[in-house]
Amino acid sequence: MNAISYKVQTKFDFNLAVFFLGSISSIKLSLGGEFFFGELFFILYLLLKARHLRFTNIEKRLFFFALLWASAQFFSDILNKTELIASIKGVGAPIVFVFSMLGLVTYFRKKLNNLPSFLLGFFFFKLIQVLLIPGEYAQLNLWKWGLGSSILMLFIVYTSFFRKSNYLTPVLIVIILFFLTSLFFNARTMAFFPLLAFLFFYYVNLDKKLSVPTFFKKNINLSKLIIIAIPLLLIVNFFFTELFSSEAFLSLLPELAAEKYRMQASGSYGALLGGRTELFVSLKAFFDSPIIGHGSWARDTSGIYISQYFQLLYKFGYLQNEAKLFDYELGLIPVHSYIMGAMVWSGILGGLFWIYLLRELIRTFFSYMRSLPYYYYYGMLGLVWSIFFSPFGASARWGTAVFLASYFAYLSFLNKGIIKRK
Repeated sequence: MNAISYKVQTKFDFNLAVFFLGSISSIKLSLGGEFFFGELFFILYLLLKARHLRFTNIEKRLFFFALLWASAQFFSDILNKTELIASIKGVGAPIVFVFSMLGLVTYFRKKLNNLPSFLLGFFFFKLIQVLLIPGEYAQLNLWKWGLGSSILMLFIVYTSFFRKSNYLTPVLIVIILFFLTSLFFNARTMAFFPLLAFLFFYYVNLDKKLSVPTFFKKNINLSKLIIIAIPLLLIVNFFFTELFSSEAFLSLLPELAAEKYRMQASGSYGALLGGRTELFVSLKAFFDSPIIGHGSWARDTSGIYISQYFQLLYKFGYLQNEAKLFDYELGLIPVHSYIMGAMVWSGILGGLFWIYLLRELIRTFFSYMRSLPYYYYYGMLGLVWSIFFSPFGASARWGTAVFLASYFAYLSFLNKGIIKRK
């Protein structure tokens, strides 16, 4: 590969006060449920600025779909007789998520330098937190559960926003080293996504004549999302399965990591579903109650879903060890997905929010990709994956709000000419 240079469109300056705000925004609070300081701060900021707010059509529609999602959750909880505390958390999640995101995007638009300095502080706090107060999972695998992703994101934010000109080949070398380190520490998703996103980013910047099919830029509907998603998932699944079936590759890894990858690749549906087997049962739970849903923090009161889940794990060869049983000791229906969590809890109306968001993310990304820094390539890939394959807990809620707010603000800067489009 040639050592091509990617020129940052605008030189961002570091702002210490905004860096500090980004840092303290990730302080977690317990107020009957888990909140982040940033969520409360930017919801308040939104309310104080309410008379002067101007949102894009996308943001207005996301607000509408969030209200629809919360309303569907409310009626689902009434019909399912959900406990009050669980219902408050479930109904409040989409409201807190969208209000904090809109407050933050308003703050980012106030001044250009607010955006990258906040992100730098946001990920710096995560790094300090995982080093000083590692959680239960981090104590078992520090790199996978916090350290690796924090270091990576600080590097990506710095190279994406604070360097006037980046030579991409040295950055690629760092990404490859991160890839190898993450595989060694048994973190396959964290290993592959930065590399896949960067290779696409590199190609877009290398090929100056690259054109984007209008298929990706206009009239993205549910059928097109399916047409895009299914082949892509099959390709990724095939790639992972072949790689994790290679003894030459597995021999380079620690035995524990190699055994996990080997097991996932040998299952009936390949390596991708080997790590996200909850999808089998969450789909069944949704189709059992597609309109009403099962209520907030949907409990498997009959035990049928958890039982079927582990039967499927045994049948398809994906059960790793008995420790996985403890993930469901609270009796919740197995869900490991933003969109499936919404649809299992509140029915199809909860899923409409994520379907609309997916549509707009794909359309806008391919429309603006020549003008976007690498941060948005990696963040977009991670977000789309999370919508299908990650749980929407408190940390995911705030982290996703931060990414979306930065993305929508950056698009606004491009549209207003504050940052020049390529």
